[in-house]
Amino acid sequence: MRVRDLSRWEGEEYLLEVAGTVEEASLFGEKLRLERSVASRIGARHLTVRDRVENFGRRPAPFTILYHINAGFPLLCAGSELESSSVSVEPYDPASAATAEPGLPRRFSGPDPDFAAPGMDWLHTMAADADGRAWAALLNRGLHPRGGPAGLGLYLAFQADTLPYLSEWRMLAEGDYVVGLEPANTKVLNRAALRREGRLPMLQPGDTREMEVELGVLEGPEEIESFTARCRAIRDGAGAR
Repeated sequence: MRVRDLSRWEGEEYLLEVAGTVEEASLFGEKLRLERSVASRIGARHLTVRDRVENFGRRPAPFTILYHINAGFPLLCAGSELESSSVSVEPYDPASAATAEPGLPRRFSGPDPDFAAPGMDWLHTMAADADGRAWAALLNRGLHPRGGPAGLGLYLAFQADTLPYLSEWRMLAEGDYVVGLEPANTKVLNRAALRREGRLPMLQPGDTREMEVELGVLEGPEEIESFTARCRAIRDGAGAR
């Protein structure tokens, strides 16, 4: 593994950037190379993860990727909402299907002592805006950040051509109170199950995939309402096509 600090001045702004390369390779097996950078700017309220994965081997290789992003208390609490450009939701199991909520936003409860591990999971198929980006956010309209106006959110924006899904994981037990919002390129199952369902992505020799995920903060009612309006417009546009 190689790690590089690429931080630098760009005009009047200072860019913070760290990059690294890691390989997953074995004799007679798969050979994948991941090049990643994580970047932000001084004073910014977001950061961007950019990945490039290459199959440098001589045979096709399975390629599954998921960005494991978790949020907990106090952003997550009773009444918090998931807003997104999701156009369909697929439960992973019967327990999740039994608690499915129609439409968006999807709301959360407080910690539940009877909430069963390992939690509940849904796969969202995402629609994208004109720039090809899908959007999702965990919103808490009652939280006061730094004494400012009510409303705080964690948002994600990601390229839907290479990350067409968002996996939603809820673990709302006391002491294990968390929600996962996870951009992914396929359903979150093992390779054997993905093969059976015909959902295992493959990377051909010499081929590459590029992914980009932006994580940022929404503050106050105006930013939150602007975000929800954006998601609503994307969903409505997808429904009209």
